[in-house]
Amino acid sequence: MAVCLGVAVILFFRGTERNPPQILWTMINVNDLDGQGDANLLEFRGGKNFLIDAGQDGRVLVPFLAKKGVRHLDKVIISHAHKDHYGGIRALLASGMRIDEVVMALPPREECNAERPWGCDYEDVKSLFQVLRSAGVSVANPASGKELFEAHGRSLEILYAFDGEHSPFGHTDINGTSLVIRLTVGPTSVLFTGDLNGPIGTYLVGEQVNLHADILKVPHHGTEATVPTAFLDRVHPQVALVPSPKILWLSERSRRIREYLQDHRIKTYVNGIDGTVTVAIGEKGYSISTTAH
Repeated sequence: MAVCLGVAVILFFRGTERNPPQILWTMINVNDLDGQGDANLLEFRGGKNFLIDAGQDGRVLVPFLAKKGVRHLDKVIISHAHKDHYGGIRALLASGMRIDEVVMALPPREECNAERPWGCDYEDVKSLFQVLRSAGVSVANPASGKELFEAHGRSLEILYAFDGEHSPFGHTDINGTSLVIRLTVGPTSVLFTGDLNGPIGTYLVGEQVNLHADILKVPHHGTEATVPTAFLDRVHPQVALVPSPKILWLSERSRRIREYLQDHRIKTYVNGIDGTVTVAIGEKGYSISTTAH
């Protein structure tokens, strides 16, 4: 049963006051009626702040971080070069946000510009890299197996990173370059999947790799072009978080994923319905709160 605490609703809980959060993950509601976005703040106990994706622009992201008092990001990790995932970086810099490092791949020019202007724009990404370097921000290329953070039973690792030209079956679209990232805190694991698409999702299933996670950040905003059902079977999550506007989540485009989560009784949180969602992960479990009333 939900328990109202101010503007937050505690929806699931494991652990006690003896299980303080080691990481707070906030799936920020950067969606609007015009489209989707993806932005995830990771606040590590001890002071480090990471951002996985930065939304379409900074209209929501910048005020949200300012209200939380976040003035410094140790890492910004961009899952792939679509504007609804990296577009907010310029606004962060303009706001005075200090960023130490951006982890982001330069997409292949041909594949990127094939999706211009709605998704990817090679010259825009190159320009962003120049802006970052001019601002003194380090730019690092992602790679499979790259450890982004590890300390005291907490880790953040890139499991898979394909560059769009040298995937297991050659060229892919830009969604196929989405990073697959695992966050681990004690017994709890989270899988971040960007906008992972069907072909790469099918390949990963065929590789028989360990994809299991307790919590899944659902890829591609939950729409049909994302991973196959077999991928979801392999992840076998208890909880799913979806960065999607309500109208998109309830549309025909999201029917397969929506019904899969319902049929498998996977507790699901959607930005466009539940607002901003925060997962507090401790050494013995996790709790989930939303800004919905």
